[in-house]
Amino acid sequence: MIARIRAKTEEEQTIKEHSEHVAQLAAHSLAGVGLSALGQLAGLLHDMGKYTRAFYDYIWQAYRHPEAKPPKGTAPHAQTGAIYAYERWYCSGQYEKLTAQILSLVIRAHHSGLPDCICPDGSSPYLECMEAARTDVRTHYDEAKGNFLANVCGTDALDSLFLESVAEVRAFAETAGKDKTSYGYTTRVLLSTLVDADRWDSACFERGENPFGAPVQCAPAWGMLLSRLNESLRKFDSATRIAEIRNGVSLRCFAAAHDAPGIYRLTVPTGGGKTLASLRFALEHARMHDMRRIFYVIPFNTILDQNAGALRDALQNYEGILEHHSNVVMDDEAEQSAHTRLAERWDSDIILTSFVHFMNTLYRKENTDARRMHRLQRSVIIFDEVQAIPQNCIRLFERAVQFLVRGLGCTAVLCTATQPSLALEGADIIQNAGALFQSLRRTEIIDETRPARTCEEAAQNALSLLREYGAVLMIVNTKKAAESVYQKVKDGAPANVHCFHLSTNMCPAHRMETLEELRALLKNGASVFLISTSLIEAGVDVSFPIVIRSFAGLPSILQAAGRCNRNGEQALGRVYVWTLSEEKLERLPFVQHGQALTADVMLMAREERLDLQDLVCIRLYFDKEQKLYGAEGKRNVERSYPFKNTNLVELLGKNKPGEDAMVRLYPQYQGRLFLKQAFRTAGEAFRVIPENTVSVIVPYGEGRQLLARLLAGGGTGEMIMLLRKLQRYTVNLYETAYRALLQQGGLCFYPEYGVTVLREAYYSGETGVTAAPETMDSMIY
Repeated sequence: MIARIRAKTEEEQTIKEHSEHVAQLAAHSLAGVGLSALGQLAGLLHDMGKYTRAFYDYIWQAYRHPEAKPPKGTAPHAQTGAIYAYERWYCSGQYEKLTAQILSLVIRAHHSGLPDCICPDGSSPYLECMEAARTDVRTHYDEAKGNFLANVCGTDALDSLFLESVAEVRAFAETAGKDKTSYGYTTRVLLSTLVDADRWDSACFERGENPFGAPVQCAPAWGMLLSRLNESLRKFDSATRIAEIRNGVSLRCFAAAHDAPGIYRLTVPTGGGKTLASLRFALEHARMHDMRRIFYVIPFNTILDQNAGALRDALQNYEGILEHHSNVVMDDEAEQSAHTRLAERWDSDIILTSFVHFMNTLYRKENTDARRMHRLQRSVIIFDEVQAIPQNCIRLFERAVQFLVRGLGCTAVLCTATQPSLALEGADIIQNAGALFQSLRRTEIIDETRPARTCEEAAQNALSLLREYGAVLMIVNTKKAAESVYQKVKDGAPANVHCFHLSTNMCPAHRMETLEELRALLKNGASVFLISTSLIEAGVDVSFPIVIRSFAGLPSILQAAGRCNRNGEQALGRVYVWTLSEEKLERLPFVQHGQALTADVMLMAREERLDLQDLVCIRLYFDKEQKLYGAEGKRNVERSYPFKNTNLVELLGKNKPGEDAMVRLYPQYQGRLFLKQAFRTAGEAFRVIPENTVSVIVPYGEGRQLLARLLAGGGTGEMIMLLRKLQRYTVNLYETAYRALLQQGGLCFYPEYGVTVLREAYYSGETGVTAAPETMDSMIY
């Protein structure tokens, strides 16, 4: 019996060979966390359903007649091994039931993703599917089981391997956690391992490569990379006071790296050099504790390219650095294919990825995302600008980090200038952060929130500051305010002033080119005005003598201050906080909440004569936020990703509402499920940014030529390459904006390529996507 046929040579891979390969790969992958028998058993059983004459005929029919392939579902196979694991081993004993259901779920899901054990309505797609498949003549269950047991692995050997797996799961739970949420993560780790091993062996067979040919999980030469970093650090100017402070932060990170793996907080003021200091920690910690990978998880694509460049320079263009985010596009198909292979598996030593990709790996329903999760084991994970994690993801993030540290042996480093109050116990790398904040103070924050200003008044006030200081950065809460103030300042500015605008209405290529031009002008001492939404305030390396921040939460104000006098160009930079009366924040409740909390902190700071940049003010802000959103707070559900009458934390844990509904409506399922999570429902609902958006290609720069080449037609490979390159020329529109442009005829549709394109007249070379003023009022926020 065969699993597949190599397209070029008609060589067959037997099910036995493939099953044994996948079992060996999965076992090796999970050996580091003590789950090798579990991985081996899942690998052996995953394709049991292919051991039928019907599947053999299906494979050859698809190969010989690709123009008339049998429809999907003609010869289903994933359910067979799942049914076998559940029926044979789901018996008395907590860990026997847990292990059997984990195996059954993962085998069932290795093509389609994890199903719901119990839906919110009380039904059980997992049990229903297995019951239907057990009697479905297409599965040929008895034939498949008999052939598999006779040719791949017998009953006694499988039973023995199962008992080993039970012992492993029991021991793993002692460290990873004995709660349903941790069991859910354990299930996803096994799924990740099985999917990766299955796809890797299949791809290697198709390419004629040995799946065991490359060294697996061999620790990189962290010591060599640390030497490269130290060599690069010695080249920096060390004569200034700020350089001396940054070196002190770096040395403290190096010393802390010798401590045990766990959770660490790196609290360093903006401009304190935490990017390279955290890299120094990660390299030494990985060397000391034999860690496998280093991850940088960054919330904004705006700073991913910047940080990636800094790391490549510091490590002398080390080849083992992988960038996994939407801005990465290779120049040719071969390079893109190689990059995709690495990105799909996170198969590199140092990986820079977005917070979206990281969270999707842990929570989205697609196996393409889940496939990467097992690569996190024994890694140092640097979470940069951790204060920017969206509120709706906080509880999911906390639980994930706890599991990664306890279960997968990771070290997590929470980096920021404004450390939020998270339910994550850890150690502070900087012991006396208060003194560090004092020594790195380069700005004063001036509270001018009252009276509120109109956009016209704000523009005039900004022009006055521009005339006095030569360069001004203004950061606002809404895209509408950014565009309004930009136009007013531009109209009133002298001819020698260069005016810039930044927002997500501009495509990534447009934003990056704007920043490059801006930095060059600032370096040459030109007069510059920049207005931006919050996308610039976390980690973007620019420095202005004057920064204006529209009233927001204290973390946003302090992050904005990090763009002021960044390198100590003057004695003290100034950060003004203004209230813009025309900003509509009804659809931005977290900004409104932040304003209210900050107003309280400002009042206390005035009464106590404190600087808003003092750590005591930062901690007071987050203490107040914790009370607002905390475990007992009425808004706690907002941090748990609300979903209909429940939330994702509940769906991925005990799923009590679903279980209660099952007891009422489906009593026949009682006692048949140890795990009750609604994996599929949660995975479909999860989004880091929950608002629905539509991706639209915009006519900007090289994007015009790329689009013309796409629409001219070509081969599939070229089309895929062009679509990837066009990601840098794409804007995500909220539904209100999309509908407004649709009504005005501002969009073109090309269904044969699966793209929507913005017409030329609706994209500004200065501000990005634009529309008629009467519709923009309601569609930009």
